[in-house]
Amino acid sequence: MFLPEGLELEEDDGNLVDCKIHQEEEDGPIFTVKVRILPVREYRKIFAKLQGREGGGFRSNNAAQDKVDRDYLDRVIKGWSGLTIQNWNSLVRDGKKIGGEKAQAFAKKKEEIPFSQDAAFYLYRNTWPQDFGNKVFDLLQDGAAEEEEYEEDLKKS
Repeated sequence: MFLPEGLELEEDDGNLVDCKIHQEEEDGPIFTVKVRILPVREYRKIFAKLQGREGGGFRSNNAAQDKVDRDYLDRVIKGWSGLTIQNWNSLVRDGKKIGGEKAQAFAKKKEEIPFSQDAAFYLYRNTWPQDFGNKVFDLLQDGAAEEEEYEEDLKKS
């Protein structure tokens, strides 16, 4: 490796952008996802993988698609805020809702569901694309287009 011992290259999560997803209640929090804008090369690789699997609507549950979707989400979703039970239950379209003994207290206090990659995967797989997945992807695509434009401008200089 070209770096001195003890130094290494790490993924830069510094280019995070807020992606507003949903606000169920007028006085409630807005569910916002922290999206990492990818470098153009990384975006193209992920886009090619996503194009290789079935599109639209709900995704089938097979190991190959799970791996592609999880890899994509791990690379781009780095956190969130405002995911309350109300926001979750109005977004998810799999015929289930969050319940349990603490659900009412959680909902009343508008407590947030903590971020996890498993929860992000569940949302991605069980919401309509236009309500969650497409919003993240559109932001990612816009960011890649800006990066590409910047690189083109550098070449012209």
